[in-house]
Amino acid sequence: MNQKGFVNIILVVVIVVLLGAVGYFAFVKKSEPVAQQPTPTPTQTKTPVSPKPTPTPVTSTTQNYKGTGFSVSYPKSWDIQNHGCSDMGGTDCTNLAPTAAIAYYKQKYGNDSLSLAGFSSHKTNQTPREWLGTVTGGGTFAEDKQLTINGYSAAFVKSVAPNAYTDYYYAVASKGTMVYFVFRSYSESHPYGQSVQTDDYSQYLSDFQSIVNSIKFN
Repeated sequence: MNQKGFVNIILVVVIVVLLGAVGYFAFVKKSEPVAQQPTPTPTQTKTPVSPKPTPTPVTSTTQNYKGTGFSVSYPKSWDIQNHGCSDMGGTDCTNLAPTAAIAYYKQKYGNDSLSLAGFSSHKTNQTPREWLGTVTGGGTFAEDKQLTINGYSAAFVKSVAPNAYTDYYYAVASKGTMVYFVFRSYSESHPYGQSVQTDDYSQYLSDFQSIVNSIKFN
């Protein structure tokens, strides 16, 4: 073999070795696992939680009267009075009036015996309308209605005395018990024996009607 042929063989071997080395390193590089960059976790913004409001206690605006076989509620701004109501008869005979009205009356007349509203309980088999006709003495009324109050049979009459006062009467019945209510709205009110003066208490009529509507029989 001449020297030129030997050189050619050496050159071929070198080229093969180089190609093998390049292929090996390419294969190793490809086989290396690619390190994945961690995905950043989004930062959550905490929404401030508002404290729950403290519930405001419900304050009752009424107080209860428990009678014999029935009960009613009346405003806390009203007072039960001490003077008698024998003209109404029955049991649980009660007079009551707004504190402000009693104070006004006392300042004007020197006593607190304002007869503004009242109720009483009676045993009777009469209907509410028959009862009202009896206790009022009958006659013609400015208003005359048959009613149902809280599911109970009831009646209402309005009696007007010209230049004096207006009376509002209610009667509510259940199982032989009649509860009788009266409210006297004065257009000209005065104690007996004193001169007539104008005292209008009609502003308290809606309170009185709420008392009537609150009735419950046991």
